[in-house]
Amino acid sequence: MSQKRAAVLVVNPSRAEAVEAASVLAALLLKADFDLFTISDVSITGVTNSAADNLPAVEIAVVLGGDGTILRGAELTRERNIPLLGINIGHVGFMAEVIRPEISAVAKSVARRTVPVSSDPPDVAIVVPLILATTGLG
Repeated sequence: MSQKRAAVLVVNPSRAEAVEAASVLAALLLKADFDLFTISDVSITGVTNSAADNLPAVEIAVVLGGDGTILRGAELTRERNIPLLGINIGHVGFMAEVIRPEISAVAKSVARRTVPVSSDPPDVAIVVPLILATTGLG
């Protein structure tokens, strides 16, 4: 019997568009039999709120927001070696790998494990193009 898959959603709670996108993504990933968690101050059906320190093992973090939210996600994932997929729903979006995609396409990629893999930086498997040294996280 296979182990249930899990993901964490990091969402900008002040952007209604980010919360709505996270809700749609959550519904699709729940149908794909994921356990879902968030460290964000949002309430999404089927997603368990968790403190960062109590977050269980997850296979991917999906960040929905702008660069600030992506930095928060990077801080959460880098020491845990959790792959990170950033989706820009902010104004600037320099760090996002994906800009306003069809959420169903994101869900399919996560479920199929076909999200592009980057080797730069090598300690993060799926990554927004962050240069950790210039963000102060490295």
